[in-house]
Amino acid sequence: MVFRIFKLVVLIATLQITGCVVFTGDEDLSSQNEVKTLLNNHYQNWQGTPYRYGGTTKNGIDCSAFIQQTYKKLFDVKLPRSSRSQIKVGKRVPYSQAMYGDLVFFHNGRKVSHVGIFMGESKFLHVSTRKGVTISSINSKYWSKRLYRVNRVLAN
Repeated sequence: MVFRIFKLVVLIATLQITGCVVFTGDEDLSSQNEVKTLLNNHYQNWQGTPYRYGGTTKNGIDCSAFIQQTYKKLFDVKLPRSSRSQIKVGKRVPYSQAMYGDLVFFHNGRKVSHVGIFMGESKFLHVSTRKGVTISSINSKYWSKRLYRVNRVLAN
């Protein structure tokens, strides 16, 4: 128990020192801008990487692996491997309150089938089967019908 508390204190201190941001929703614009910058830089590094079911590398990656790797690299947060497991992490928030870095989940009518990261202005970062790693609009005809929920994982 003491080790877990120590580990948590070290993680929080490390995040503050390195500039990685964790937030609860009450933070100022500068925190959101930091997350936006981290995500945009990460996107530039992965843009166009092809979709591959079960893939985990730049040779090909699927949506849940991309989210898992992004959260680990940028925020040192370990997420489960599948979107159906990732939806169980964090706190559900209304789409109207979505913030940079929140997870957005989509369904195919019966079950969760896709996950991405909210990028502000109704955009999300994800891995498309046609375009690979890309940014898409949640308001598009395709995605707006399938939006299921938003989860906030990054928290103090």
